[in-house]
This record gives sequence, structure tokens and C-alpha cells, in this order.
Amino acid sequence: MLAEMIANHIRITESASTWREAIRLAALPLLENGFIEERYIASMIESVEQLGPYIVIAPGFALPHARADCGVIRTGVSLLKLRRSIEFPDSKEVSLLVVLAANDAGVHVDLIGDMTDILTAEGALERLQAANTKEEILSCLKSGGECDGDKFLTAACSAEQTRRQV
Repeated sequence: MLAEMIANHIRITESASTWREAIRLAALPLLENGFIEERYIASMIESVEQLGPYIVIAPGFALPHARADCGVIRTGVSLLKLRRSIEFPDSKEVSLLVVLAANDAGVHVDLIGDMTDILTAEGALERLQAANTKEEILSCLKSGGECDGDKFLTAACSAEQTRRQV
């Protein structure tokens, strides 16, 4: 479900000037396509300001979201990949942001479950971070984080093996 929902809402950019801009950029495809209102973005940013970077759920990965009554029009998911990571509060570096906007609690839980399945697959986060195109990101998401056979897999696996040896 996640890959299908995110397919047309992936953006890759060099960087963002602040974590607030990163959240805004990540949510922009949903705003532009009528999934959320502007106030949903403000609510996500306000939540981090008030509660800290709880949305950084894995190294380099953030899952910005807010309550449905904060401006969700219809359920949608978007992804932003930053080529240069941005620092969130508490010095948490992030290069991947997936914005969840669910107008139904059950769908919200299902989407978080899908994302958790992908992130817990061994090396999946590294493969997502190594992806350079929308197609590579989608391939990783569709395969539940496995990404077998993709041309970027070798580079991601090499980086992961090097890190384990250090």
C-alpha cells in the first residue's frame, strides 16, 4: 500500500536550509495535490518545536505527521530525499523524510506498519539512503526494503559492510 501511495509524491533535492524547510519540502507534493492544507505543515513543525525530534525514528530517517484534524483532506504519503542531510533538534541528522497524512486512524496505523516493515529489513535504510532516483526508491519500497538486483544495491551493501568492519 505504501509504495503505491507514495509513487507520485517523491522528491529528491540537494539540501534544505533548516529542518523546518525540509518538512515543508517533504509535504509540498501533498499540499500541491490537495491531500493536505497548509495548516497540516505548520502543525507538523509545531509538534517538533514543542515535543522535540520524536519524528526521527531511525538514523537519518524522519516520519513527520500530525493529527487528521490538523488539515488532512485525504490520505496521502510523500517522501523527500536530501542528498545532504539536515540537522534536526538534538543534533539528529536526517536525509530521508516520509510525510504521513491519514484521515483515518486505521490507515495511519497500517501505513506506519508498512514503513516499520521496510525500515526493519536488514540494510533497507542504507539502501534507501543510497538510492539516487525515484525509481530506485520505489523499487526499495515495493520490495519491502529488499531492493535485490538494483544497481545501487552494491554501493549500499559495500558501505554497510565497511561500517560493520570499523
